[in-house]
Parts: sequence; structure tokens; C-alpha cells
Amino acid sequence: MIQQQRTEITRVGEFRLSLPLYITTGVRKKVTHYLNFNRVLGMHFQVRNQVKRLFTEQVLTQLYDCPKFENQIKITYTVYKPSRRRYDVMNVVAIIDKFFQDALVVHGKIEDDDYKVVPMVTGIHGGIDKENARVDVLIEEV
Repeated sequence: MIQQQRTEITRVGEFRLSLPLYITTGVRKKVTHYLNFNRVLGMHFQVRNQVKRLFTEQVLTQLYDCPKFENQIKITYTVYKPSRRRYDVMNVVAIIDKFFQDALVVHGKIEDDDYKVVPMVTGIHGGIDKENARVDVLIEEV
């Protein structure tokens, strides 16, 4: 869960927000799911759908201030992990990007999530943040 949600418009055609690295499911028995391509791929389809739905709900609260992008956009993901454990940046970014772009389309912020609308996606290791593991996102109009 994101401890501190940050959303901001820094300049025209640019928007920043923070996304979770983990999604918690379950009512009686809480299960924390790490958003990583390998782990999400191995989930039962119903659990995967629930994780994606919960992710989209969490993102919705931050997308209220997001403008609708009419032009092409590029998205930069900066991953802040909770530990020094090695990881593949694109395994994290692949799932976050898939879920996030789908959320942008569902909430009407972009027309579609194909290469004509989003021609560039970048993943960066941002460092370690034990208290607030997250993925910071920068959306820029091209």
C-alpha cells in the first residue's frame, strides 16, 4: 500500500503520481501480492483479475486531477524497492505498465493504450525506500 500518495501537474502536458508495488487481497485472510511479471503470470486468473481490479481502484483516486491527453504520451516508471534484493526492473514495470495503461483507458485519460498513443515506455531503478516502496510515474505529452 502506498503510504503517501503524491499527485501533481508540474507543467502543461505533464503529470506525476505514485503507484503501489503491492496489492493486498482477502477479507479474513489478507494476502499481499507483489506486482512482478513472473508472480502475476503464475496467479490463478480469478486472483489476477482481482489484483488488477484493486490496482485500478487505487489508481482511480489519483487520476481525478490527471488531464485527458489528446496527443501521444511517453511514460517513465521509477521503481523504489523496499530492500537491496536484486530484481529485474522490467519485470516490475511490465505488470505496472499493463495495469496502469488499462486504467488510463478505462478512466478516459487516453484514447487507447497502443503504440500510436503511447510510443515510449521507460523503466528506471530509483533506489531503495524501506518506508514507502512504490513506483513513481511521469506522463509527458510528446
